[in-house]
Amino acid sequence: MATFKGCEVDAGVNWIVDKNTITITCRPSRGPWNKKLTTHTWKNYCTECGVSGKLSGHGNCHGKWGKNGQIWCTECEADFCGVTGKELSNISRSTLKKSNKTSSTVTKQETNINDKKQALVELKKDYKEKSTPKKDFKLTIPPLKGVSEGRYIELRPPLVEKTKTFFIGAIDTGQEDMQLTLYDKIPSPGTEYSENKSNGTSSVTVSDANSQIEKTIMLKGKSLKKSNNLDTVKEIYNWLRYDEGKGNYKYKYYYNWSDNGSGDPFTLNTSYLKKNWEDHTGNCVWFAWTFYLMCKGAGVKVNIINGTGIWSNGSYGHLWNKYGGKIYDCSTSFCKKYIQQKVVK
Repeated sequence: MATFKGCEVDAGVNWIVDKNTITITCRPSRGPWNKKLTTHTWKNYCTECGVSGKLSGHGNCHGKWGKNGQIWCTECEADFCGVTGKELSNISRSTLKKSNKTSSTVTKQETNINDKKQALVELKKDYKEKSTPKKDFKLTIPPLKGVSEGRYIELRPPLVEKTKTFFIGAIDTGQEDMQLTLYDKIPSPGTEYSENKSNGTSSVTVSDANSQIEKTIMLKGKSLKKSNNLDTVKEIYNWLRYDEGKGNYKYKYYYNWSDNGSGDPFTLNTSYLKKNWEDHTGNCVWFAWTFYLMCKGAGVKVNIINGTGIWSNGSYGHLWNKYGGKIYDCSTSFCKKYIQQKVVK
């Protein structure tokens, strides 16, 4: 999975826009989701509102658009399938108009993309590297299928000095290319952090992650690290929170770790941790443990708290996080009162 203007998109999905046309590489908005990526060029004219030059691209932003890639009008907010050109509401029947010619801008950009793709398998002066990459570095390449966060990619010279496999920590996709944040190995997030206590400051060692999914989550937390611990915690909270969080995770109601109510909520369950991380859904147990692990990866100790949450419709057993005396609850913004019973972590 990748991102475009802060929205999730499938790897390879992209848009090339100029004043006359919009060229989109995407999958159908409806029907079989496993169809191959196809490229279509449409006139930059909204048939819904009749305005030219206002079409743009969008992926999945908080559930409003699909990861397969769509076209929308910034003037009237009409939403069109990039493959059929049809407006996707049940009321409208308008369809985008096909463009018979590709603009010179598109042709030039496509040529650049092909040149960059060739650099993945052939020597190319633009990408010469004098030494082995540092622990983490950024690399810009054209959009490629099968490239997503949390996976590995093999790079060859001249992108790197020697052929080597790298871990992809983050991806940011633009109209023409994608920027990868790469690691020459999965960093051990188990560094040291300091915890202030009444009798002074003591150094606490975080144990290394015991599973691949823990490392992935901790690595994501590390990528959000700021100059101080408080800003780091806030940044991770704003990324993970269920309501408008940058990670686009949603709350799902169920008990303990699983839909059938099984799994001790006070013990980390890596199977459901991985499943919900990939599905982008979870309950309070999952959010609390994930927030804990992300902060741990960034070198900040936060607590997991168990107790009772009071809502307008009743009280329920609940898990949340706490740092510096302040509550961080990524799973809800409607809990009116927190009654602490035990510190889980």
